[in-house]
Amino acid sequence: MNNYRKAKKIEKLRHLREKPQKWMAQELGIAQSTYSEWESGDVEINEERTEQIAKLLLTTSDWLNSPDDVEVVMNNNHGNGNNGYVVVQNQQQHLVPQEMFKQITDQLAQVIKDQSELLKETQKDRSRMMDLLDYWAKQEKGKK
Repeated sequence: MNNYRKAKKIEKLRHLREKPQKWMAQELGIAQSTYSEWESGDVEINEERTEQIAKLLLTTSDWLNSPDDVEVVMNNNHGNGNNGYVVVQNQQQHLVPQEMFKQITDQLAQVIKDQSELLKETQKDRSRMMDLLDYWAKQEKGKK
């Protein structure tokens, strides 16, 4: 495996995830300068570290280790339900990796569910507060 290719895949995915090198280094428990050397392709990344990086970037070490030169691009094709990150390999497009999309979709569904529940509770609280204000206003009006 060409270490430079792996490093470029890592760098591209890190940029797509909008994570700085400093964050990656902190998560891996290493100096930023060490991480920078890995991402430059000048220093070999061992398999244990490749696994850790893959998890942080929501991908697989198999994909990072694959020998193909790749270009990571955004897929904005809303018509076919295959939105997300796409890898272009040898002039063919492949969704990469599918388990990443499932993880993100599951997490998004949970966030939406949680926000919906919070909104319902907020609306109930607002309704109770309005009822109390109406009650208070009637009590004050009756005193006059």
